[in-house]
Amino acid sequence: MLCVEILSPSDRFAVALAKMDRYFAVGIEACWIFDPGKKIAWSVDRDGEPFPQRDSLRTGEIEVLISDILGTEKA
Repeated sequence: MLCVEILSPSDRFAVALAKMDRYFAVGIEACWIFDPGKKIAWSVDRDGEPFPQRDSLRTGEIEVLISDILGTEKA
């Protein structure tokens, strides 16, 4: 249902996006990418477009506050 990618300092964003394409190809419904170093999160759509998120990420009944994951304050 959901794939969550957490970037390490050596990870490249473009590589993470390529992984999302593979996840969608096998039926994953939603993909999120977290970058703890930059304190930002993205949701990725089936076309591979990343959308930066400010407060929370949600898919189906799953919702997480970005501040809970990355230790940031809500905007």
